[in-house]
Amino acid sequence: MLIKEYTTHYRQTLLDLLLKLQDGYFRKVVTPQHAELDKAKDNHKAFSDYIDLLEKQEDWKILLAFDKDKPAGVIIGSITNDEDLVLSVIGKIEDWYVEDDYRRQGVGGKLYTELEKWFVECGCHQVLSDTWIENELSIETHKKLGFFVTGIQFGKRLK
Repeated sequence: MLIKEYTTHYRQTLLDLLLKLQDGYFRKVVTPQHAELDKAKDNHKAFSDYIDLLEKQEDWKILLAFDKDKPAGVIIGSITNDEDLVLSVIGKIEDWYVEDDYRRQGVGGKLYTELEKWFVECGCHQVLSDTWIENELSIETHKKLGFFVTGIQFGKRLK
């Protein structure tokens, strides 16, 4: 498994992986109510715009996993600061997806390990990540990598 840093050469690969995360995996693991809250008008446009934004950011990192030339996964991280905290420099996992054929084979862990190295190089004191409460595989993966649960977010659709 080869981990590569994102360049614009991989734009379509990144877009395809993000669309699979949202259009496929997300719909499999969340309740219909949750899916309704996160429904985009046009996922392709939303993720294209997201990538446009990412390509301009210096405090974001995108890593892609490849099995030979076949895309296997992606992880996207950012760095933020919260001066009110003792551990004020924070790494944040924004998106993390592994193709079905590569799950439970360590691909997600390899992506995370490389991202964590970047967080440490950038002076981060902690890493935050979130996932959908219904996503048992993600929760299991986070725990294996040393994460612990720090809260639960609630959502409700208003009329």
